[in-house]
Amino acid sequence: MSRAWQIALEAEANGQLHKEPEHDFYAILANPQVLYDQRWEQQEQWVIRVDKAPDGSRGLVRVRKTVQGFDGVPVYESAIKNKTDSDEVETTITEDMFKAFRRLSSDGQIKDRYFFPVPGSDRVFEVDCFLTPEAQIARHQGYNVKGQRYHEWVKIDFEVHNKRDPIPEFPFEVSQVIMKPYGSRTPEDEKIVNNLYKKVWVAVHPNAK
Repeated sequence: MSRAWQIALEAEANGQLHKEPEHDFYAILANPQVLYDQRWEQQEQWVIRVDKAPDGSRGLVRVRKTVQGFDGVPVYESAIKNKTDSDEVETTITEDMFKAFRRLSSDGQIKDRYFFPVPGSDRVFEVDCFLTPEAQIARHQGYNVKGQRYHEWVKIDFEVHNKRDPIPEFPFEVSQVIMKPYGSRTPEDEKIVNNLYKKVWVAVHPNAK
């Protein structure tokens, strides 16, 4: 990943409103080994969702802990994302704020994100791989785990300047993929995505009793 792209990402966590149009895809990788030549980071995130705001829009408030590789310094950020019009505000927060938010949220994900830059552009395919409950517990206990302990389905994010911009081919092969956005999927595909969020990609809460 280019240094310019890293700077662009870091600059967004400044408390300023900006647009972040992106596409979300869901896939099973034909060969998961392609992940391990890419830059990656650990992510733990917790969310409080708003299904219908007073103006009719939908969105979420999220906190996230990010660690580069296995031994990076943790970075904590919060984000308010309006899914209806792609508005987003991000800012850095303290570890205490992250933990306080996490305590109140029952909607979390523990995942590793792999970055696949698109040659000749500032665009990047971000592939999120979600840890199984056993792998999550091991990581919370301080063990370095990834790879074989991921769920089969991955989420692919692709940020664009405009939703009408063409989408390049994936730089990896997939054996199954859901490309249509929310509201345009078949009932079968919508059932798969809904199940992933509600039953598969679910974080083990460290404060659960």
